[in-house]
Amino acid sequence: MIDRYELPRHFESEELTALLVALSPKQRRVLREYVDQVELGERSIQAWLMDVKCPVSERSWYKRGSRAQFRNCQAFQDALDAYLRAAVKAGAVEETKAIAKAKRTLRLGAARAAERLVYLVDEAERQADQVKAALGVLDRADMETAAKGEVEVSDARERLARLLGADDRGDGAGAEPGSETGGAGGAER
Repeated sequence: MIDRYELPRHFESEELTALLVALSPKQRRVLREYVDQVELGERSIQAWLMDVKCPVSERSWYKRGSRAQFRNCQAFQDALDAYLRAAVKAGAVEETKAIAKAKRTLRLGAARAAERLVYLVDEAERQADQVKAALGVLDRADMETAAKGEVEVSDARERLARLLGADDRGDGAGAEPGSETGGAGGAER
């Protein structure tokens, strides 16, 4: 049975392949698994080396001198650096494609969601659900439900007086609410 780390990956360019061919089959397998498990994966180097399925022993990984084949071998390091750059670049491309697909899915689903919200405005069983749906529709329609910010109390009183037509009565009721001459009377400012 062929191990998945023995097979080339989709991002292995001609330049990278030339670096990999200079390595032994075992070095290529170790390199691919190391990048997948440690550099791009969730495992620490120590956890990977201690795993019984790891294709290299800790002693071999760190071996120095003329017999070094992995961590301290220049050809392995050159191939590892190039492989890691290519893998990261390929991962970024895949992530970009996944994000674009998610955006497309959301855009396509937005119309159905909007229709459902509009339906719930009239048809929801509970009034609270109708209100939530109405607010959702307004929020998605880029409309404001109310002014967000502080409002001067005097401005509010003037508007209220105009709306109620209190200024037109001439009976003193048009005086500022809370003042001694009319309105609610006695309330302190």
